[in-house]
Parts: sequence; C-alpha cells; structure tokens
Amino acid sequence: MADKIPECAQPDSECAEAVRAGKLPPCKNDKCPEKTDRKRTTIERFLDKINVDTITGCWDWTASLSQRGYGMFSENHKSIRAHRYSFAHYNAIDLSGLQLDHLCRNRKCVNPDHLEIVTPKQNSERGLGGMNNRIKTHCPQGHPYDEGNTFITIVGRRMCRTCRLAFDRTRVPRQVENSRRRRQRNRMEVINGK
Repeated sequence: MADKIPECAQPDSECAEAVRAGKLPPCKNDKCPEKTDRKRTTIERFLDKINVDTITGCWDWTASLSQRGYGMFSENHKSIRAHRYSFAHYNAIDLSGLQLDHLCRNRKCVNPDHLEIVTPKQNSERGLGGMNNRIKTHCPQGHPYDEGNTFITIVGRRMCRTCRLAFDRTRVPRQVENSRRRRQRNRMEVINGK
C-alpha cells in the first residue's frame, strides 16, 4: 500500500492569506495534495520563488536576477521583472508605461506593499543617481552650478552655460568642415565611378 501523503501545516486559504500578508513563505511541501496531479498556476510558480524576510517584510526573489539586481520571472514564455508581475497581480493594474519605485530600496523585493507607482523623473530623483547629481556643485569641467552659470534644458536637466557656449563656438566650424569633407568624398566617388 502506498504511503499516505502528509498534510500541509495549514489549510490553503489560511496559508495564502499569511503569504499575502508577508507572514509566511509559500508552502514548499512538494507532496502537498494541492500541488500534486495538476499543472501549477503562474502565481504558484511565482510564490515558490520568494523568501519572506520576517524582519523587513521584504519578499526576496530567490530565482534569476537581471544584471542590475532585479528579479526576473517568465510569464507566458515572456521574461518580465518579478516586482512588476507582483504589483500588477496583487493590485490588478496594467503597468504599461509606468515605473515602480522600491520603497524598501531592495531591488530583489517583490512585496507589492513595498512598491509605489511613480513617474520616470520621480524614480530617478529618488534613486542614488538622482541624489548624486543633485549634490554636485560644479560641472565636470569645474565651472560652478550657480544661478548665473546654469540653465535647465527642455527635458529638465541642469547644464553649465560656460561649457555650452564653448561647445556652440566649436560646433559651427566642425559642421562646415564635415560638410566640405562629405562633398569632397562624394566627388571622388563620382570620378572613380562608384
């Protein structure tokens, strides 16, 4: 006679609620009656790849990571960021064209309560890259970022007026020289029959 399959520690409904609340990791019992004799759903596959940190409440992604440290997940044979899948699944929101910010600053975290929809500008300002640029007081050539020497571009970037003027002074002669070289090259191609 076959061995009896051991029962899970908690009923499925209680387990699912505890997982959603970040109190328990998903059931890892491969002999669980709920997991046998059927194909696992996408959310079940997703939940199998998280480890709940009881101290921070983060749902750390344990499967593959992108080069930048974000969890990667496959849904319908398409690779997506795990935190985006989590947020869209638990909040029933289409994230097309939107960005998510990790409030916990943990890129591996897929807990939807630790994610917030933000604009691309907000996301970059909140990140370390935005902070590093905000604290700069001088441009790379050493000119000060002050009211008289700084202007804001159409896309919202800060630019040094001194450097921009120097670039503009050299741009016109470069364009004239490049145009002269192109005309000369075209004449040579015509002469050589190319």
